[in-house]
Amino acid sequence: MFSRRLEFDLRPNKLADLLSRKNQGGDDVIDFTLSNPTRAGFNYPYDQIMEAFAASSFAVYSPDPRGTSKARAAVCGYYRERGQEVSPDDVIITASTSEAYSFLFRLLADPGERVLVPRPGYPLFDYLLRLDGLQPVSCRMKYCQGWWYDFDSAVIDESIKALIIVSPSNPAGNYIHGDELALIAGKCARKGTALICDEVFYEFPHEGVEPEVDLVEETGALAFVLNGFSKTAGLPQVKMSWIVVRGPRKLKQEALEKLEFISDSYLSPSTAVQGASTEIFRLAPVIRRQIQLRIRGNLAFLEKAVHGSSLECLQTEGGWSALIRLPGIMGCGDWALHLLDHHNILTHPGRFFGLEGGSYLVLSLLPENEIFREGVSRLLEAVSRRIGV
Repeated sequence: MFSRRLEFDLRPNKLADLLSRKNQGGDDVIDFTLSNPTRAGFNYPYDQIMEAFAASSFAVYSPDPRGTSKARAAVCGYYRERGQEVSPDDVIITASTSEAYSFLFRLLADPGERVLVPRPGYPLFDYLLRLDGLQPVSCRMKYCQGWWYDFDSAVIDESIKALIIVSPSNPAGNYIHGDELALIAGKCARKGTALICDEVFYEFPHEGVEPEVDLVEETGALAFVLNGFSKTAGLPQVKMSWIVVRGPRKLKQEALEKLEFISDSYLSPSTAVQGASTEIFRLAPVIRRQIQLRIRGNLAFLEKAVHGSSLECLQTEGGWSALIRLPGIMGCGDWALHLLDHHNILTHPGRFFGLEGGSYLVLSLLPENEIFREGVSRLLEAVSRRIGV
């Protein structure tokens, strides 16, 4: 009766079952999976945000399938502050980056065709691709004093319709470097493969890191750059994202026309948030600075705390996550269950993101500093007890 696109195992896993029991029992669980900034104790300028919505003119519905001119101009202003010129004609407004991905998958591929996705990477890509009837193919990243795309092992031919780049990646936290981008853009241009460039964590480099390239720059390949207020303004609830289209003029124009048709079939972005977008962009740095200080402070504490211990903190360049390697006496799934069951620490096992070759856990850097430090202390004590140190 139901579509094969939904043939996922929808049952709660062991970690989710255990967490549910912990919550029902009122246990004090430290959540290292926190990804919602609105629940992380930041001081939001909500009065000014609400004033922006109050001033937004949305009493009359006048939809534009590419997004309102005001919202697209606001996106261009954001890139102008980054030193990049973007035309409003090259911008498509969407309700979320997930929706933007789905639009692009329908634009670029027919059912059954293949898209390269980074591994380790965010598992949502697999779900989104399969919901659109497409096949995910892994593009591996390797760790060597930081993470690098292993493009030599990724076969890019005419059967690959698109390649997804996330910079900085989630959860590995690596910004793509100039030579990497030049190599992959050249391959994509020659083979007719599109680039989908996800930059939602672009504004969150770690201390001392400066991104080498801006993904919105022209590369010679047909490329689609995705971003949105969920991360850039720390406001996942306002539901506005965008696609910037880059590439050879003729290809770009055809892509924009087809994206406009797709978007016109849904018209999902809210008129209210588009009207408030200029003010949200103005307020976004206030929110970002708080997040930047939090993640940098937590990462510095974590690196210092695990130094000389049996844990290793892997090198990252940006984003909201840290990766740690634990002793291999248990797999990452067993470690995650043990830590939650016996020490009330909730973590993501590395295999959730496709991390291989060791017992990895992924820790969110968003929790408030005191909570984060307490969690790290519990983690170190838990591992020491388990390995008998």
